[in-house]
Amino acid sequence: MPQDLQHFLDEAEHGVIYFSMGLEILQQILKHPKVKLFITHAGLLSIIEAAYYGVPVLCLPTYFDQFSNAKRMHLAGAGQTIDYNSMSFDKLNQTIQELLQNPSYAKNAKLLSTRFRDQPMNAVDTAVWWTEYVLRHKGGPHMRIAEQDISFMKYYKLDLIPIVFD
Repeated sequence: MPQDLQHFLDEAEHGVIYFSMGLEILQQILKHPKVKLFITHAGLLSIIEAAYYGVPVLCLPTYFDQFSNAKRMHLAGAGQTIDYNSMSFDKLNQTIQELLQNPSYAKNAKLLSTRFRDQPMNAVDTAVWWTEYVLRHKGGPHMRIAEQDISFMKYYKLDLIPIVFD
């Protein structure tokens, strides 16, 4: 992490709110103990990192899986969601205050992190094991899911558009 950013985080008397809509996340920022809240678009990698480091989230989903990712964090008690299209300053401020002042969000985020990290192998060993598994089983065709055979139109439910606008 750049020294000036490290210094800023270390010296933050009341903690830090990290805002990123998915361009690039520095893992070291979410890892820092002074990060109190992560405002995110709720993309899968952002949610995985927030869960791994135990940081509560304020989700502003805008696209496909982001809505279900945000809902998962809400159901886990580790975050809240605001509709990006109807967001107001008051709603944003109220939700941030709720996430910072209600200790259940931080507690649930830490619990989620504990569960997330409780794995029999680290990520590299897991990746090696699965790569070798697929090689041993000639590509693992038995592991294919049915959704892989669905057309793009049906997978994204685009085939329903004519019905909706009829």
